Amino acid sequence: MDRRLTIALGLFIAGCGATSCGGKAPGTACASAGECREGHVCVAGADMVAVCMLPCDEGRFLCEDGSLCLDRGADGHLCWFGGRTPYRMPCTETPECEPGTLCVTGATQSTCEQGCEPGDDRICRDGIETCVAFETGGWCQPIPMLDGAVDGSADGAADGATTP
Repeated sequence: MDRRLTIALGLFIAGCGATSCGGKAPGTACASAGECREGHVCVAGADMVAVCMLPCDEGRFLCEDGSLCLDRGADGHLCWFGGRTPYRMPCTETPECEPGTLCVTGATQSTCEQGCEPGDDRICRDGIETCVAFETGGWCQPIPMLDGAVDGSADGAADGATTP
């Protein structure tokens, strides 16, 4: 997990610790919602392992803890803590990406990229990336350099993102 999500999670957890505030933290394995913090649910995440997740408002793309608010069908909109594919690694769909990242379709492959709120570059790397909107949210896209090259992004990321 890189510094963007680590900072957000640190601020979120600072007031509660891993198992205080009435239960297990988001992303922690669980057998029932009763094991999770108040207001959280226990749902199947990556590899069908159940983890604690917080329901979220579909009007926002990022949750307070830095995770993405994804529509999970019957489970509703959740601050998604179910993925394990690391940032900038190949993916096939957003739910498999680590918290805070989404699967972005590239020219040669799809990779997990940092999610962001369109028009808000605070999570993106300053001067290197900008938050670019797509159909339901945004992602931190490298800013083209003056010589026409794109900053360090040899992963083939393009202008689109798969639907979560």
